[in-house]
Amino acid sequence: MSTLSEQELATHFRSMKEGGLDGPLDLAPWQTSYSSPRDECTPCPSVDILADHLSHTISTLEAIRNTTPVTAGVFPRLSAISNASTEFTQVEHDYQTALHQLRSHAFLATAPTAPVTRLPEHVLALIFSYVKSALRHTSSSLYDIDDYDTDERPSQISCASVCQRWRNVAHQEPSLWNHIIYDAGLSSDALSTWLRRSGSSASVDLTLVGLPGNWRSWEQQLRFLNNISGRLRTVVLVGHCRFLHYMAQHWLTPASGLKELGFEHTKGRCRYKTPTKGTYARAPTSDAFPVLREFKVSNAHPPLSLLSAVDYVQISNNLRELTLEFRRTSSDSDAILKLLRSCPNLHVLVMSDVCFCTKVDVQDTADSIGSPITLAILKKLSVSQSHAVCWRWLNLLDVPSLQRVVMYPRGWEQWLAQWRPAPPAPIPQPPKPVHPLSLMGFTRRR
Repeated sequence: MSTLSEQELATHFRSMKEGGLDGPLDLAPWQTSYSSPRDECTPCPSVDILADHLSHTISTLEAIRNTTPVTAGVFPRLSAISNASTEFTQVEHDYQTALHQLRSHAFLATAPTAPVTRLPEHVLALIFSYVKSALRHTSSSLYDIDDYDTDERPSQISCASVCQRWRNVAHQEPSLWNHIIYDAGLSSDALSTWLRRSGSSASVDLTLVGLPGNWRSWEQQLRFLNNISGRLRTVVLVGHCRFLHYMAQHWLTPASGLKELGFEHTKGRCRYKTPTKGTYARAPTSDAFPVLREFKVSNAHPPLSLLSAVDYVQISNNLRELTLEFRRTSSDSDAILKLLRSCPNLHVLVMSDVCFCTKVDVQDTADSIGSPITLAILKKLSVSQSHAVCWRWLNLLDVPSLQRVVMYPRGWEQWLAQWRPAPPAPIPQPPKPVHPLSLMGFTRRR
């Protein structure tokens, strides 16, 4: 097949993606040329021969049209042809279009991705609706906050870049755009477009990733967070301690529809210091989050500090699932116990590397916190901690409705057995009465 120039390739693929050509000329973004290493995508030799003839004809037409007047004066017939430049330009354009369509159809007829791009729009919409959770945007900034690819393309953008038909269907599916990861790789213009595609009143799942030391981006993220608090369904704040402290302290707008709230502490190279070291989280208060169902603090560095926009902190009674995951064993029992005591309606409790005592008498811990913590409707308890931590603090929980317990590592049974009180001595029983005849050697006949 005759090779195309860079300009011709760029024009061709731009026209195909925009749908400006006749026929199903749709290419995926990963297709950069007509050739393919796979045998089934290689056109037959007859197409190559025909393309070569068309290219040669176009070159001849260009040479004739560009003939100088001196040459035209020597050859009278060429002079007449030169006067008809308009007609030759149209003929050249027709040949260019024919060559363009020949090459594209020859490639697309055997391309393995061509049938996918020709799916009916209602089928595409059905596929996007079913796989919306898998197509939601993920970012490498969630794994490495200091070094990640800011040019990473979200999966929604890739779907919308396949062709014009795919773009129309993707833009009309709001569920693809209601999950936003707001990091340094998302511009303000793209953020506005993202919100517009998700719908004016649809709920939004938001993840804010704080870039270490970038105060300007923090202010923009905070402004955006306060502006759309009324539409939020899920919020996850990811960053180092200074970013979490800033967001927890200045996020003032109530989120009436928020159901899940999470804070994930990461190590960041930030030159700004917090008042105290640790992990900061916005307190799940009932005035700010009236319908909050799940509260999670991940990878926390003790101590844990819960901040609130008001002085009076009242944890939401609607909280059903609480997850506390620390990076290392935490003995900061005051904030944790206060949080547990303020959530009487929990159904699921997950705690990792949380300890209240280390090889000390459990009665000392019980005296310090007062009465046991009652979780009357708790169904599932999941606890993981190191071997050096005592398991006896479980006795401080009153969980009459507990149905499932997940413990790691093994060994908590030995801890409980070691500190289980010894069984009481048996009470002596009075001797049984003896019949007088038995003393004389008589026995009862059976």
